Amino acid sequence: MAVKKHFFSKVILSISTCLIGIPVPLLALTKADLLRREEQVHREFVELQENNNGTSFIYQIMEKPEQIEDELIRWNQALSGFYSCLDSFIIDQQLFFLEESYENAKALVARLEDAGRYQKDVRTMRQMFIEMQASYLKYHDNLGAFATGKDYRRINSYVEYFRIYRKFLRFFNYVEREAKPWNKKLSRVVIRNGIRNPGLIKEVFRPKSRPHGSAPLTELIKREGEMLRDIFEALEMEVDIRGEENIPEQNLYHLGDKEVVNIFAHQHGHGIIDELVKAHIPILHYMVMWAVKIGPIPRFMQQYLERSPSIIPVGAEVDPLTSTMERLDKRISDNIAIHPQGELNIFNEVMPVHKNFAYRYLKTLRENGYQINLIPVSSQYAPVFLYGSLDDMKNYPNGNQIKVGIEKAISPELLDTLLQFESGYEAILHFLRLVWLEKAVSNDVQILGGLRTQSIEDKFRSQIGDFVRADFRGKRAIDWIVNHVLERNS
Repeated sequence: MAVKKHFFSKVILSISTCLIGIPVPLLALTKADLLRREEQVHREFVELQENNNGTSFIYQIMEKPEQIEDELIRWNQALSGFYSCLDSFIIDQQLFFLEESYENAKALVARLEDAGRYQKDVRTMRQMFIEMQASYLKYHDNLGAFATGKDYRRINSYVEYFRIYRKFLRFFNYVEREAKPWNKKLSRVVIRNGIRNPGLIKEVFRPKSRPHGSAPLTELIKREGEMLRDIFEALEMEVDIRGEENIPEQNLYHLGDKEVVNIFAHQHGHGIIDELVKAHIPILHYMVMWAVKIGPIPRFMQQYLERSPSIIPVGAEVDPLTSTMERLDKRISDNIAIHPQGELNIFNEVMPVHKNFAYRYLKTLRENGYQINLIPVSSQYAPVFLYGSLDDMKNYPNGNQIKVGIEKAISPELLDTLLQFESGYEAILHFLRLVWLEKAVSNDVQILGGLRTQSIEDKFRSQIGDFVRADFRGKRAIDWIVNHVLERNS
């Protein structure tokens, strides 16, 4: 079956050039290319830090008031060059495994269809391949959405592709269904704790209206936090919080008269773990920005959650900015937890920050008279793979430990200084991602928080054997399946 080829949006990558001037190909065709690119990315990041282009640059910007605009432009250019290299590597790494596995699947389909005798198996196989192909094409069709509000389509299609791929191979008894003991234990603990916390369910459907003088209207989030802490304590997960001194002073009963908003800009990785991190941040109340309609939340609950004063919904009928203003005007809380990256990521990469966060969200808040404390929050935990299974985390050394850093805030005064220039908005986007990258892990398994190419291949091999690569081992795997089908039907 002919497959149309799509190429990554020229707006995002085109044929980019790294800081050292080496052209980056649109698609790295070999594993050797990817391994070389890994080291290049690591080297560029080290050089970036050595050339005074780290996050400390932003905190020190007011020391040279007469040179701020020129320095911001220079800094943005340095970061843009590095991020171009990093982003092209992320996409090429994903494409490598997608294309290699797809070539194997096509080869297997062709071999079995040539046999021509086992129509029942062939029909089932062909149907699964069509489903897999649809996700394959959808991934390519959505490459242009990289780091935009619709990027979840690309990410979801990649996850769906390999879900069907493993189902495809299980059909031929080539791989066994994975055991996920920690995920099963999580389900049991969630149900048990849910029964013990009926107030949480009540807060979803009928949130109480409380006068702010007695307590802020964030009961849902506090109850959710209590349940998450109970659950993960039972699962022996530990959260280590550092930088609590960087949290602005809190008052449970009175927000004060100053129109100051504390925005906690959280790194986005594993959905449940991210919520666990928020539950451990020692602030008394906050509102959380959630994409309620994207994720595992049952549809019948979504409308109730979107109306909760604790939640600023994304993707609802009401624009998130409008919801933010309504809740701030009601003085529900002066703390907002948000993921400026927007999307979860399948391989733990530190993704770009959406432009709307600076150019629209922060800008609109400031235009409406709010001063902003922008507080970056970084999270480090064992890398998960594709599905985000807790078993992936638990299998790593110290995989039950989550390290959280609450970083020094960009104060309202510093933000005012930066955002008097158009280049200041871009600098905020670059700054947040750089904070998370500086805290990210680089070792034999990870590169700036994301998985290294060899680690990804090892994980694929553990799940789908040699069938991940279109090399001699992959061809041998195809032979095994064909022979197995022939034996089974002889």
